[in-house]
Amino acid sequence: MREIMEWYDSVPVELIAFGDSMNDYELIKMAGHGYAMGNARAALKQVSDRVIGTNSEHAVQRELARILRQGEYLNFQRFSH
Repeated sequence: MREIMEWYDSVPVELIAFGDSMNDYELIKMAGHGYAMGNARAALKQVSDRVIGTNSEHAVQRELARILRQGEYLNFQRFSH
């Protein structure tokens, strides 16, 4: 993720991450906006900004749709060249 951020010259506040397991821990901590799934480990929920529903509830899709609908965190001008 750090390499991708360097490529796009972005900063953590521009990164949204979703996770449900401990392999997502560092990514959630690094992201400016970290989301833990409802069924995630307690440690992951503690470092997340928000806890959403489960995969079977399509929580990631719903949260992304909400973010896009509300324009949260988005600055598309930075990425349109």
